[in-house]
This record gives sequence, structure tokens and C-alpha cells, in this order.
Amino acid sequence: MTSMNNINLVDDKWIPVIQKDTGFGYASLSEIFSNGTEIVDISADTLERISLMRLLICIAEASLVCSEKVDSFKNAKDCLSELAITYLQKWKYKFNLFDEKYPFLQVRDADGEKPKSVSYLNFYEASSQTRNFINNKPCSENLSLHQIVLKLLVFQNFDTGGALGRFKWANNFTADNSQGLGGKDSICTAQNALHAFVIKSNIIETIIANLVEPVELKNGIRIDKQELGLPHWHLELTSQTTPTETITNNTKTFLGRLVPLCRAIKLLDNENIYSGCGLIYESFPDYHEFTCTFLHNDKKGESILRSNINKDIWRSLQSLLANYQTNNKHAKVPYALYSISREAFTLWVGGIATENKNILKTIESSFHIPYTGENNIRLDNAIKAYSKAVSDAEKIEILIGKAINKYKELICTCTNHKSRIGEKAKPQYWSILEKHQKILMKLFDANYEIESVLKEWNQICKVSAEKSFANTCPHQTPRLLIAFMQARNELFKQPKNKNEKR
Repeated sequence: MTSMNNINLVDDKWIPVIQKDTGFGYASLSEIFSNGTEIVDISADTLERISLMRLLICIAEASLVCSEKVDSFKNAKDCLSELAITYLQKWKYKFNLFDEKYPFLQVRDADGEKPKSVSYLNFYEASSQTRNFINNKPCSENLSLHQIVLKLLVFQNFDTGGALGRFKWANNFTADNSQGLGGKDSICTAQNALHAFVIKSNIIETIIANLVEPVELKNGIRIDKQELGLPHWHLELTSQTTPTETITNNTKTFLGRLVPLCRAIKLLDNENIYSGCGLIYESFPDYHEFTCTFLHNDKKGESILRSNINKDIWRSLQSLLANYQTNNKHAKVPYALYSISREAFTLWVGGIATENKNILKTIESSFHIPYTGENNIRLDNAIKAYSKAVSDAEKIEILIGKAINKYKELICTCTNHKSRIGEKAKPQYWSILEKHQKILMKLFDANYEIESVLKEWNQICKVSAEKSFANTCPHQTPRLLIAFMQARNELFKQPKNKNEKR
């Protein structure tokens, strides 16, 4: 049972989950691995899912690596539960939220002048203490212990920095902004990266589907030459500067980075905390997160796939699935898509969009990929067709812009609201197409012909363009109607290819 003044992550229930028979509930880390086949999925917001998945994958990886079983990764389906339970019992003493010597995801020997409210950790839900409001989900001002654990985990992965303040850690002040450290984004927030996971029928299968085999790390084949390392709880961290070996492990190795200590946090009790800058984790291009997608352009080099509040994730699905193609050399990770079998699965993608340390919103989408068999040519053609479909839709967006400009020219200066006319046409166009995106997913289903799907999609794009143009450009009077009809002709022009000469 959970103590009134403490919680142990291994034995106490704190992870929100969806169970097969009973629906929503909470599970401990032990239950995730011992009864994972009966847990459909974790039930969490975007940032919570990413943070929880990193923790669960870290525990699974460490369990398999530290075991003496031969081919433990290849036989993970049969042995992971047993090995993970044994591993968690061994390290359980490092998973107490309040512990004098080993407080989980915190620093010990902390001292400060003015503590903050524990609600400071909850930057992604609405409360009187939050600095930003990025969703409408209300949060209790008095956080329960299991809520504090989850908020702490997300805070370490996603805090955007800014004025973190200073306090004494092992009798030394933590770094501040004047040293160029305090305002650095946390590891998962950096560069607004999109993170992707493969979701299967239960949580154990999901964890296994996202594991990274050590041989890949050793050879630097898909995650650029990161050492395997150890989870941070294997080593004792006494300050920001010593011992160097511990900090190197925590910030530069695969397992060390999975559950980061981006912030120096000390929970004083259930209501008050000290907070300051933690360890510094370099991001792309120095390190490649295994959940992110990196695209290669022969002229521009490598770039990271980012969240964009003006561009829905489905418009970048072809980039994510490029890793699912055989021997694709122009995209790297998310790692799971390299080794996933061709059976049906769900690809979950999410991230955070920030600007100048301000959180704009969280973004997430799920895509069900049907069974594709071993027909690699069919799959490659489907991905290329999807890319073409999105490109065609973007070309029609350009035509909408031209039609609106033509309309404004024709109505001249007869309205003071001329500059605002049509400003919602493009967002409305993409909003309509998003509702029909499931049509594009037929491209991956062998029961549908690619050409017929593309034809259906192009027709929807044209109708959506006309509708969004009509909804945002007034045409009630004869004069406006004439301008509307002439400008509308722009929508029916053949879109130009990017390489076509003008």
C-alpha cells in the first residue's frame, strides 16, 4: 500500500492504464511487466505518454542487458516479464519518491531560500500555479502522490527552461542563466521534435516493439554510435560536476539519456519543491533520439522532423514511414520502424510546439498501418503515392492563395476589411482534408488500387478548395459575385510542379 508520506514506483499504483476487463485504472511498474498482456495501453496525455514510454523502455532494455540469458532481446516476448520483475526488485530502493539518500528523479543535499509550490511541476495542465496553459484539462491544486510522480517525470523530459532559479546542491549553487545553462530546453522539448512509437495490442508487446538491440548501438548502424550505458539510478550523482564518469553516462549514453535529469529538483514534501538547472543534454545533430525522424537532403544535409502548429502530422506521415521501406538511405529512426514485422500496427506520433520558451500546444496523431505482407514494391509504391497525394494537396493550397489575391484585386478598395478577406480559407481547407485523411490510408491496404485512391483524393481536394474559398470570400451582391466567379477560375488551373520553369 502507498504510504501517506511516500510512494514507491515499483510496488505502488501510479501509471494510468487501460485494462482489458476493467477499463481505466492505475498500475505499478511491477504490474506493467507482470500483468502487461492484460493492459491494453497506457492512458495518458501526449507528454505523459512519451515520458512514460521512455521510462518503460529504459527498464526493459536494462533488464535484458543485465540478464545472463543468451539472446534475451530475440526472446524478449518469452523472458521480458520475468527479467524485468527481478530487475525492478533489485533496484526498488532507488524508486522511492521521498528518500533521504535516493529520491527518485531528484537531487539530494539540496538547500534553498524560497521553495516553489509543487504545482510548478505541472506546466501542461490548467491550475493557478502553471506558467502556461496548453490544454483545457483542469488539474487539482492539491496533487496526489501518483500525480506528483507523473508530473515530475514529464517535467524532467519536457520543461522549456527559462528562469529556473538557483539553489544549493551539495553545498554548490546550481547553474543559472548567466552561465548559459538554465534556459536550455529539456531533452524531449529540444527543437520541437516529433516522437514516434509503435503501439501493439498490449503494453508488453508495445514495449518490445520499441526496444533497441544493443548490437545496433554498438555498430552505430541506426543510432549514431551512442554507447549503451546504464540508467541513471545505477550510478550515484552527487553534484553537477562530479563524478565526470557519472555525468558522461547520464548525458551521452543511450540508457542514460532515456530517463533524464534535465532539472535539479528536490521535493521537500507534498506541497513544496526546490528547482534549478540540472544536467545538460546535447540534442540533434550531436545526438539522435531513437524516437525521432531525421531526413537527409543531398544539398541541405540532415534535418529533424519537427512539430508544427500550422501543419498536421498526417502531412508528414510519408517521412515517418520512409524508415519502413527496405534499405531506405534518406531517413533514420524512429527505430521501431526498422525492425517491426509487416503485421498490422499503430504508429503513434506526438510532440510539443514551443516558441521563445512559450508552450503553444501539444500535438499527437495515430495511424493504423494494415498488414503489408512481404510485398515491398507495393509498400514502396504506397509511400510514394502518399507523398504525391500530400504534395498535390499543397499545390492546390497555392491555387487557393492565388484565387484569394485575384478576388481582392477585383473588389478593389470597396471594403475596409479587404486585408482580412480569405485569411481563414487555407486553415479551413486543411481542416476539411484532415477529416478525409483516412482515405489516404487506403493506399497501404492491398484491397484498394493506388490509382483509384489518388483519383478519389484529388477530387476531395478540389471540392474542399472550392468550399473553403466560397466560405471565406463574400459573393452576396452582383459586384462581389462577378469578382468571386472570375477569381474562382484560379482554382481550376493545373498546379505547377516545383521543378517546372515559369
